[in-house]
Amino acid sequence: MNSKRVRFYDATLTEGLARNELTTAQRQELARQLDASHVDFIEVGTALAQNGHVERFHAAEGFQPQYALAAFHIQLRDAKASSARAVLKAAQQAQTPVVMLSARLQALPEATRQSLLQIARTMHRQGRLVMFKALDFFQVYPAKAQAVWDLFSLLWEAGVQVFTLGDERGRSLPWEVATGTYEVRRRFPQAELGFWMANVNACADDNALSAVGQGATVVHGTLHGYGQGQGYTDLACVGAALWRQRQATFTSQDLEHLWEWSERLHTWLYAPLSS
Repeated sequence: MNSKRVRFYDATLTEGLARNELTTAQRQELARQLDASHVDFIEVGTALAQNGHVERFHAAEGFQPQYALAAFHIQLRDAKASSARAVLKAAQQAQTPVVMLSARLQALPEATRQSLLQIARTMHRQGRLVMFKALDFFQVYPAKAQAVWDLFSLLWEAGVQVFTLGDERGRSLPWEVATGTYEVRRRFPQAELGFWMANVNACADDNALSAVGQGATVVHGTLHGYGQGQGYTDLACVGAALWRQRQATFTSQDLEHLWEWSERLHTWLYAPLSS
């Protein structure tokens, strides 16, 4: 079992919610309460490069956390150089201390690869903490392991400090997650590892614990596991399990506060339906 304390990356405001589900005031309040719960990272905005244009979204614009580190998520799904320049500009304007890059490894175009490296170098030079989320890591690495290791090596040299291993299809099982996480930790012992997964097979929480058992120290998720489709890892549930094992950064008071605001969010979203 990993002996390091595990940090928590919350994406409720972005991946967890549709953009029109909460008011601006509710999003700002939720961000403040996540910070009060001592979540380590709060994703406050995104820029998606896709189909020749860049779509930006600021979920909690101007939010200044007291404890957490605010993160801006750059999703590269477009090989065009103009898109890369636009998302780089969006990240610079966001001025968050953390930048999350994400891309699919399967058939990764060379232009997208170069964009990832360019953005990582630029953000690293600016003193940002740079993370990379491989959206389809657990689907790709068994068949194309060397290509994955080569890309991770380049990203590490470019300044990426955290590799988040992802499963956007949500079909991985705990032993598959454990094996994949172990392999990355063995090959990149200096890097910090994270875990992110869609909850299609209802194993996202168990798989997060499997990843932690093999050395992952950043768990990505949302309150109540909210998100598109079947959602994602439930940070409160995983946080409680790791707290019992004395591995979480959360205290019992933090968890109580997090559960309270998970229920408040549920009320905001569903109370109108039951009234």
